[in-house]
Amino acid sequence: RGRVILQGGRLNDMLLHSRTWAWEGTSWTVLNPPVDPGNRDKAALIYDIRSAHLVFFGGETYSGIQNDLFVGDGDTWTPWMPPRLPPARYWHALAHDPDRARTLLFGGTDGATHGDTWEWDGSAWTELSPPVSPEPRVGTALAHDALRGRIMLFGGSANQIVQSDTWEWDGAAWPQRFPATSPPARRDHALAFDVARNRLVLFGGSDGVSPYGDTWEW
Repeated sequence: RGRVILQGGRLNDMLLHSRTWAWEGTSWTVLNPPVDPGNRDKAALIYDIRSAHLVFFGGETYSGIQNDLFVGDGDTWTPWMPPRLPPARYWHALAHDPDRARTLLFGGTDGATHGDTWEWDGSAWTELSPPVSPEPRVGTALAHDALRGRIMLFGGSANQIVQSDTWEWDGAAWPQRFPATSPPARRDHALAFDVARNRLVLFGGSDGVSPYGDTWEW
């Protein structure tokens, strides 16, 4: 539909939002779907290109930390109740792998920090058991590298220390990468794949004290 969708968030560390917004390239429009995920912060949202649906999971609400799943079609949000769900969490990350038709979930917290890896295939969640994984963390970023067919993970906060590590998910394991140059350690940054230029682009984040405004390419 040629739109970018934004859902929820937090204003001034106080008010949780439930609004759904659409960006059409020149302006933002408030949508009014008949059903939405409600007021929440630090949920995760991705677009599943194979099913042409949005996938929205978890987050923190006024009533607590959630593990609910919503699927969006651009007009409304539909709550889904698969037989198994990942534990409740917020501050986690999602990325969709169109090559494998899977959505990957990693990290987050419910008070304890998670380091588990889950996949959503459009009908069921499966917890995976890779032999090696990134440390449990919050505020990390995931994005699918369409050129190389990998989901990349960078940074986040592990054991209350911001990280600058790079990992990639190949569908079965998390091999760590050791590039000669890396962005400074950070959390709460953004990561996206530029299809036209075949590059992952990283922007912003925080070292836990001060925000960043730098731009990096992978």
